[in-house]
Amino acid sequence: MQDLLSQGKMPSLEGRHIEQLTKDWTDKWTDKAALMEQYNVDINEGKSRVTIDSGLPHLIAMDDDILSTGVVIYYLTEGTTKIGSGDHDIVLQGENIQQEHCVIQNKFGVVELQPSLGALCTVNGQEVKDTCRLSQGAIIVLGKAHRFRFNHPAEAAVLRQMRSVISKKFYHYHEVQYVTRETVSESSGSVETFEL
Repeated sequence: MQDLLSQGKMPSLEGRHIEQLTKDWTDKWTDKAALMEQYNVDINEGKSRVTIDSGLPHLIAMDDDILSTGVVIYYLTEGTTKIGSGDHDIVLQGENIQQEHCVIQNKFGVVELQPSLGALCTVNGQEVKDTCRLSQGAIIVLGKAHRFRFNHPAEAAVLRQMRSVISKKFYHYHEVQYVTRETVSESSGSVETFEL
């Protein structure tokens, strides 16, 4: 056997082990890459942060436990996401969580929360009894302890664009006011500068 190994006719155990580890690592990376593509996730590393960009609406768990160190993101794919203490898409335990607590519907990018009868659900501090459309940045509390922030990347992009247009118009308006006031002051013989 040793002669076969020294002649290179039989791969060594170490070589086979390295090949197997490489295959395992490649398979795991392929699986992770497929998941990232399925959920439209892009991970960007900064100097002291990791940014996860996703194209899908999602909930970010906001845990009050000071010992919690992980970040939990629940993606809200097209269709229905069931939430409760039973066998559901999102399983929650704790005070005032019903077996079938609520559902979140994502239909063509419109996301709505529908509480079950008697389920304690609040959105931005207001108790919800009927179907409620969720908007970017909404804070959702299910039961007494489970808090989430709702993110809707497509809606956020539109809101950022609107904010940019409004701020440009605001600054343009104030520039016009500044020039107008300066011109009026010059015509009276004195130059005054107004800061807004």
